[in-house]
Amino acid sequence: MGRIIKELYIWGDKAKEEFPVLLDSGASVSVIREDVAEKMCKNFTKLVKKHSFNGVNGKPQLTTIATCVLQLKMKNYILDGKFYVVRGLKREILIGADFMQAWDIRLIPKKHDYTVGVNPEELEII
Repeated sequence: MGRIIKELYIWGDKAKEEFPVLLDSGASVSVIREDVAEKMCKNFTKLVKKHSFNGVNGKPQLTTIATCVLQLKMKNYILDGKFYVVRGLKREILIGADFMQAWDIRLIPKKHDYTVGVNPEELEII
């Protein structure tokens, strides 16, 4: 597991802004803090059933409110994904294993860097 912080450009359907983003391979899902989501997105998908995510102590730490779709500029690619909207997150945006697996992102903690293994322009639907 690894964690690094990178300044990334983020696009929502409402705004574009640069944020310090935590890439955390130990986090199961990608999340965005509610106030940041409201600034970046106008369209949210309300959840029929909210999810609670446990912290390292095993106790529920965050509860989802909705989801939104964001695009992020990473290594000159524009990558998109679903982010859970949550209250109480210390950081603005956290990229978890779901996003990293979709785009084959691998962290290089010793170099404080990462790689992107999937080129979005070369995706195929079979």
